[in-house]
Amino acid sequence: MSFPINSTQFEGLFRDAPDYLSLVVKSHYSIDQHLILMLQDALPKADALELGRVSFLLKFDFAAGMGLLRSDLRPIFALIDTVRNRVAHNPYVEFSPKESTEIKNVLLSRVSPVVPDDFRKVTEARNILETLFAVGFINLEVARERLIVRMAESRITNQMVHEALSNKRPVEEPDLSVRERFEKLLKRYLDEHYGRSVSA
Repeated sequence: MSFPINSTQFEGLFRDAPDYLSLVVKSHYSIDQHLILMLQDALPKADALELGRVSFLLKFDFAAGMGLLRSDLRPIFALIDTVRNRVAHNPYVEFSPKESTEIKNVLLSRVSPVVPDDFRKVTEARNILETLFAVGFINLEVARERLIVRMAESRITNQMVHEALSNKRPVEEPDLSVRERFEKLLKRYLDEHYGRSVSA
C-alpha cells in the first residue's frame, strides 16, 4: 500500500512532509483511502459503487449513515476537504493566523472533545493542520477497527451456531465456556486475517 495504514505511519507522514502542499495532499489522500477501505469492508457490493469516483464528503456521509462514523464529525471532514481543495488550487498557499484560528475553533467546538485540552495553547498553523488531519485519520482508524471486530464477531457467532446445530464442536475444548471459546476463536480469526489482534 502506498498510503499510511495506521496512525504511526500517518505520524511519519507529518515528519516527512516538507511543506503544506505535501502535508495536506498526502494527509487528505490517506484519509480518503481509509474511507474507501472502510466502505469496502462494510458494503457487500462496494465495487459496484466505484467509490474512487464518489466525493470525499459523500463517502463520509455513507459511513456516518451506516453508523460507522459519528455524524458530529462531519464539520471536521468538511474542513479537511476544504483545506485540501484550497491547497490543490494554490500549491504555494500559506495559512494566515485567522484561518488557523478558524480551523482550531472547529476542532475545539465539538460537543464530544476530539482534541486534548492543551490544544488550546497551539498557535502554529502547521501544528493546527496536523491536528486536523490526525483527528480525521485516527477517528477513521478506530471506526474501521470496530467494524473489523464486529464483522469478525458475527462470523465467529455464525460458526459457533453451525457447530452447535451439527454437533461438531471440537472435542479438545470441552471445558471452555461459550464466552471463552468465542474469545479464543475471535482472537485466532483476527490474527489469521488481519495479522494482529484488534481490541474489542
